[in-house]
Amino acid sequence: MSESFNITHRILQGSPLSPILSALYAANLLNTAKQWEHSDLTMYVDDRAIYATSCTMNAAAMKAYDCFHNVLE
Repeated sequence: MSESFNITHRILQGSPLSPILSALYAANLLNTAKQWEHSDLTMYVDDRAIYATSCTMNAAAMKAYDCFHNVLE
């Protein structure tokens, strides 16, 4: 937690710079997801989803959980 502060720099919604910054910000995350097996990451604007497949529902859930923690790292 930090003290409150004023935002002095920003990009307005709808700015043509937004997709460029979004792509730069997400590039490392997408490269990380390329290394996953039987799992994938889907991204659209500000929505993301992790998909995982396995032999059982519990194994798929654990795989998705592991990928999520990989994203957090």
